[in-house]
Amino acid sequence: MLYDTVENIVNVYDSPTDYPELKMEILKVFSVEVPFSEEEFPKMSRQDVLNAITKAVYDGFERKSERIVEITYR
Repeated sequence: MLYDTVENIVNVYDSPTDYPELKMEILKVFSVEVPFSEEEFPKMSRQDVLNAITKAVYDGFERKSERIVEITYR
């Protein structure tokens, strides 16, 4: 489900000039920063963008899950 949501967002904001909107949408939906700069974005393939954001989202989700477990079992 996370991958599909990231893919939908990347498909909407796929123009090199869409970086600010892409960054804001990823932050709004997943509460993570995109793992590349505005200068890097136009040079990346759509698949590279998708892979990088998906990894950041999964990593963020894992950190949050671990923190919840840590708090729960104190």
